[in-house]
Amino acid sequence: MHVVRATELTSITTEDALALSALDLTIEKGSVFGLAGPANAGKTTLLRTILGLVAPTDGTLLVFGEPMHPRRSDLRRRLGYVATRAALPSHLTVKRFLEFSGELAGLPRRIARRRLARLVDTVGLSTGVYTRISDLDAAERTRVATAAALMNDPELLLLDAPTNDLPPTEAQAMIDLIRELAGPDRTIIFASRRLDELERVCTDIGVLSAGRMIYLGPADELRELARQTSISVEVDGHLAAFERALAGIEEPDAIRIERTGVEFAITGLGPRGPADYLRAIVEAADRTGVELVRVDVGGRDLTDAYLARLDADRRDGSLRTSAWASQARDTLEDGAENGRPSGNVDRAVEARRDLAEAGD
Repeated sequence: MHVVRATELTSITTEDALALSALDLTIEKGSVFGLAGPANAGKTTLLRTILGLVAPTDGTLLVFGEPMHPRRSDLRRRLGYVATRAALPSHLTVKRFLEFSGELAGLPRRIARRRLARLVDTVGLSTGVYTRISDLDAAERTRVATAAALMNDPELLLLDAPTNDLPPTEAQAMIDLIRELAGPDRTIIFASRRLDELERVCTDIGVLSAGRMIYLGPADELRELARQTSISVEVDGHLAAFERALAGIEEPDAIRIERTGVEFAITGLGPRGPADYLRAIVEAADRTGVELVRVDVGGRDLTDAYLARLDADRRDGSLRTSAWASQARDTLEDGAENGRPSGNVDRAVEARRDLAEAGD
């Protein structure tokens, strides 16, 4: 059973920007779906549209098999939402805020209190429920926002970059919590700019770029498509010599090296795996006499590598995504100028299909 189904979903903002572009998406019940993409890719717009807070310009959106729009409060009662840097009432205690969230969900007081006690333990609120929200740090606020979103025991939980600004240990705690919350009767959509986070918990991932779904499928296939190995090293010694040695471990088009002070971020886009790159880095350090102070494998974001791979493919002429985006935007803007901001996008959709077929 599908919980979310979008067909040719298009959204144009009040500033006439194309936020979502003829997007097709199906999310099955009980899945943990990852929504990835850089800043301003359309992730938040898509989540807010699924919530019914934003009406689409065109296309259809079904949630639990029914059309979602701003007047469907009955559907929204079955959803939970954690916004990025959620604005919480700082003057309230954790307990009062969660009680208020239960009241908004229409829960009887007895059920709300029982659920509150369970959720405080589930999300790991160690500070206590009588602490004022103003006294909480970023990680604790995220836990409170998550508990509030779970007060109505939602069938669909939407998480909009809940790990933003969290230190690594707290971000991992949130990933672990998502694993605990997943189950056959709860569907989760987890949005993040970091695909390495999504890979740990999601089976399927959609990658958004400029409002377009440029990848939709299994997480393991995405890494294979990106063909990325990311290694970060901190060194002590002759930095310039080490940097020159690094540049020679792979073909120029298959490696990217970024240096910040004594730290080198090495991204391999070639066919070799992490073990091969690590061996080459250690050999480069030995040849140049530098000391490897720290080595971190896989810490970089996979999104950049996938987008870089798409850019390379476009330059080779094997993909026509850029052409489709330009033609779709022109078509939608023409419609808006003619007084049809939510009107016919058939020409844009046909253009996308024609370009995709040409790429095949």
